[in-house]
Parts: sequence; structure tokens; C-alpha cells
Amino acid sequence: MKYNIQTITDNSIKLLYQYCPNLFHFIKDDVIIEFVKRSFIFIEEIEGEKKKRNFISIIIDLASQHKKGYGELLSEFEYFNFLLGEFHNYQPNSIQFGNLLKASILNLNTNDFHNSLAEIAVLLNTITEYEFVKYEYELENGKQIDLVFRNESDKINFYIDVVTIHFNLNDYIDQKDFEKKITTKVRRKYESKTVLLEPKLKNLIYIAPVISGLKDNIVQENLHFLKTFKGIYDPATDIGFNSIQLQFFAKYGNNTFGLIDATTFEKQG
Repeated sequence: MKYNIQTITDNSIKLLYQYCPNLFHFIKDDVIIEFVKRSFIFIEEIEGEKKKRNFISIIIDLASQHKKGYGELLSEFEYFNFLLGEFHNYQPNSIQFGNLLKASILNLNTNDFHNSLAEIAVLLNTITEYEFVKYEYELENGKQIDLVFRNESDKINFYIDVVTIHFNLNDYIDQKDFEKKITTKVRRKYESKTVLLEPKLKNLIYIAPVISGLKDNIVQENLHFLKTFKGIYDPATDIGFNSIQLQFFAKYGNNTFGLIDATTFEKQG
């Protein structure tokens, strides 16, 4: 089957302008043009392999749901567009953030759409209380951290790395197993980011856990854990891990898709 690259390019750009126009505050049309060209080469190279979850599959799913007129991805893109608009209002000329989006789109081996959503959402939630310093920072051990903030009261920087945990409903066993899996993933993420660092610096690093794929019944069954989960690191003993409040993607209120914590979810009913 032959494809018209120009037609696919034009349709991809039209789709994104329709569902995520704020994306183009940070990237130009030429990024999507380059993305389509690379996609054709990439698809030929992996023909017969398992479908990868990258921006190619996202565009294909978006086109499919656009044709049907409904689908979860349409709601997610609406939310993504909202977040990008809010970030643009906060930092309208963020070249660095634009470069990160571009790299994410053009990385065809993997593209974590939910992680991009989570990072921007966590950033926007945190700037209500703390000063935003930088997006992407390299620690002394060479590890990359997503977000840097400053506490205005003491002028000390602290660091947040967002980890998106993809929940598979088929793997759910019970509350105890759920708690163990989430805690283990967050702890391991913290340990991987803070390896070889001094306790004083480790104490300034936090993991922001975000779960995608949860259904309402799983949230209700694990509501106490989701509301109270928080890791704490003790620099005196060099034991534990720091994390901020656990959040998850869900539909709530008037069928609104977004990032929410368990307490807010419970209030929404």
C-alpha cells in the first residue's frame, strides 16, 4: 500500500492545530514535517515488530478517534492543549521547553505522552507556591532532573523528577500488592536519581509520582493509600526516599480529564 507523504503531513498538522494549537507556541510546522519523514523510514525498519507507543501511534490513534468523533485521546489532547497554553502564559519564550518537546516528538523509539502531560501539570501545580528556576537540570552524579524550584523563604533550590507509572488493570491483584508496586517504583526512581550524592543534596530531591490508567473502582478501593502516600528521606541515617503527593490521571467533575489527587477526586464524587 502506497502512502502520500505530503497528504499525511498536511493531515497531521491539521489534526494538531485542531486539537492542540498551543503546541505551536513551542514548535514550528517543520518539526511535524520532519516527524512524518522519519516515521516512514522508522516504520519500514521495524516492519513486523510489535507496535511501539510513540508519537506515530499517538497521531494514528488521534486520527482514528477524530473520525469517530469520540475517544479518550481527544480528552487528553484537550487537557494537553490547556496545559501548554498555561505554560505559555507563564513562560512565553521558553526555547528550552520547545527543544524538549521537539526531541520528544522526534524520538520514535519511545514517546511517553502521559509523562509529558505529567511534567507540565506538576510544574504548573508547583509554581503556585514556589519559584520555577529551570526545566531539565544535571545533578553532580550526571543524572537528569525534570524540574528545579526555589523556596522563597530560604532561597534554597530543590529538585523534582516526575515518574509516570503506567497501571495495567490486568496486573491488579489486591490493595497490598498495589501499594507494594507503587512504593517500589517510586523508591527505585529516587535511588537511581540520587546514587552517589551526599545526604544534604539527596534531601533536596523529590519524586513526583503520577499514575496513568487507573479506573474509578481501583481508585475507590485504594483511596486511603492514594491520599496518604508520601515518601520521607532521613539524611541523618541516609534511609528512605522523598516524594510529593501522589496524583493520577482521571475523568472527574463534569467528565473533565486531568491530573488529580485522591482527596480532590473524593470530593468530586
